[in-house]
Parts: sequence; structure tokens; C-alpha cells
Amino acid sequence: MPNRIDDLLRMAMSFGASDLHLRAGSVPIIRVHGELRPVSGVNRLDQEETLEMAFSMMSNRQKLHFRKNEWCRASYGRYYQKLVSSFKLSIRLKQLMFISNKITKGVSTSFQKA
Repeated sequence: MPNRIDDLLRMAMSFGASDLHLRAGSVPIIRVHGELRPVSGVNRLDQEETLEMAFSMMSNRQKLHFRKNEWCRASYGRYYQKLVSSFKLSIRLKQLMFISNKITKGVSTSFQKA
């Protein structure tokens, strides 16, 4: 079963988004050319789902830091259509939201398809 965050990141990339904002209780929001837009056709995220997606992108060390400090910065990389895409994350417990920004694409010959 594919990871839901991967589906959302792929969708954001398909729109040329620079950011993906996820917050419990809201629909995902993307930033395209500086404008924030709700993603249509996607249900509101609940708290459990939002936290599950955030944890799926964190190492064990980052999860410990998050639980202790209620915030975490991380990076996440995936192989999409022969390109390595990397995402920088800012995750905050207070708002239970995370932002994947600086969505970038780069070619890599050494990255193994997951």
C-alpha cells in the first residue's frame, strides 16, 4: 500500500508547487507561484493521519526529538519517475502541522528505486 504522504507530494509536484502544507483538521494546501491553494478532491486530515504521515518521514532520532521538543526539522527523499525528489520538512506539534517546502527535483543514477 503506498504511503499517503508520497501521493500528496507527487500531487504537489504535478502542480509545480513549492510547498505542501498539512494540518490536522484541514485539507492539504499547496503553494504555486506564491499563491496558497487548497487541494481539491482530498478530505480533511485528522490528527492521527497527520501525525502518522509526519512520523513516516522521520528517523527514530527525529521522532524522539519531536516528542521531547514538540517540533522537528527533517528532510525526506523519494524516487519519482526517474528523478530523485527531496523535501525539507518543518513539523510542529502545537499546530500538528507540517510543511514540506523547497520541493526540488534532481537526476541521480545511484539512487535505488524504493
